Amino acid sequence: RHELLKSLKKDLRALKRRYADPRRTKITLVNPPPPEPEKQPTPVERKPKKATTTTLDRPLLVEVETPAEVVLEFTTAKSVYKVSLEANNRNSKPKSELCIQSETISSNSELVLLTDAGKAYAGRLTDIPLGCLLNTGTPLTSLLPNSAQTAGEKIITYSTLPLVTAANGLVLLTAKGQIKRISTSELVNLTSRGLSTIKLKENDVLKGASWHQKQPEILIATSGGRLLRFSTSDRQLPIMGRTGQGVTALRLGQGEEFVGVWAVNSSDTVLLVSRQGYTKQIPIKSIRLANRGDIGTQALQFSTKTDGLVGAVVTSEIKEVAILSDRQRTITIPVDKVAILGKDGTGDKLTQIKAGEIVVEVLPILT
Repeated sequence: RHELLKSLKKDLRALKRRYADPRRTKITLVNPPPPEPEKQPTPVERKPKKATTTTLDRPLLVEVETPAEVVLEFTTAKSVYKVSLEANNRNSKPKSELCIQSETISSNSELVLLTDAGKAYAGRLTDIPLGCLLNTGTPLTSLLPNSAQTAGEKIITYSTLPLVTAANGLVLLTAKGQIKRISTSELVNLTSRGLSTIKLKENDVLKGASWHQKQPEILIATSGGRLLRFSTSDRQLPIMGRTGQGVTALRLGQGEEFVGVWAVNSSDTVLLVSRQGYTKQIPIKSIRLANRGDIGTQALQFSTKTDGLVGAVVTSEIKEVAILSDRQRTITIPVDKVAILGKDGTGDKLTQIKAGEIVVEVLPILT
């Protein structure tokens, strides 16, 4: 390498001696011109703007300090309000939505949200603003993680963490008729990823759920007006793990679907509501005590083929029910105004239901 460099230098010097000539151009230093002074904008006389006022649709809420205890108010629109005890004592209730459940709870507690995907999520109370807005509350679906909201999961039931831990179990019913019972200890320490409570079959979703508080029996209702009542014994409905698919509750007829599932006592009464607004109450003890998987008892008849059972409420500890229609109307019905009848007959037609109006949901008012 050293010899190659010497040869290269020698060749370059020879080329320089042969072809080099004096520089024909000169490089001179030129002083740059002084910078021009910046032009100052000519001041323009501006007229003062007129003062404008903005009317807010809702009051501004400034959360200064979170109290130790708050009151949660759940509404028919599946939203929740969080108010302080002082505001609740002043009877500061939401005006545009009917409150169907109110509970005093520690401000650092959580909600348990169960979706149709069979997953349980923890809803943080810190995500709910403190105060009672005039228009709308916080949608319960907004408390779900982004992945669940993107997947379009729907909330089947919800409860506060203290009520969940106080319950003995959770009864789950799928749209294809699988039923199972799990311990509520499975729902402690939930994370934002959620916890699977049941292994769903293909194209199956969670249809109903009920918290089990030592009630000795289970009641299942179908849109065809059938009620199935059976025991919660380990032989009929054993406690399973989270990964189990459950067992068969009953088989549906053509075009029939499940309305819901409830843990009941034999002394309870159930209120039935059809799509066309026919209602009646039936004592639980008048329904035959059967086995899981049986056909059940026909407890409601229909005057037309297009009618069917749309909702049911166990009325032991409530005084009113909220009936929601397809015309965005909410009708409040006192329980004692609904006749207690037998399993035969269509019941009485609600006078508040207009011609052509359809009932879409029935909710208990627990306040």
